Amino acid sequence: MTQSNDNIIDRDQLQQNLIDRIVDDMDLKTLIQLVAEQLDHNYDSYTCDELIAEAEEYYPDLLEEDPLTNISELEATADDYGVGK
Repeated sequence: MTQSNDNIIDRDQLQQNLIDRIVDDMDLKTLIQLVAEQLDHNYDSYTCDELIAEAEEYYPDLLEEDPLTNISELEATADDYGVGK
C-alpha cells in the first residue's frame, strides 16, 4: 500500500511557502505589475454597474466630471504655442 503525497506533506503549508518565496524574490516593479494584471483580470469580470459601484465605494472622485483634469479637452481648447505638443 502506498501513501499519497497529501498524507506526507501539508499541501497548504507548501503552497504558502512557495508563494512567500516567489514574492520575496520579486522586485517592487514586478510586484506592482503582477497586482495590476490581477486587478485588471478581476475587473474584466465585473459588469459596468459593478465597476461603477466599486469606484463609488473606494474612489468616487474617478466618477466626477472635472474638465480641468481632462487633458484632451485642455489640449483641444489650448492655444498652440508649440510647447509640449
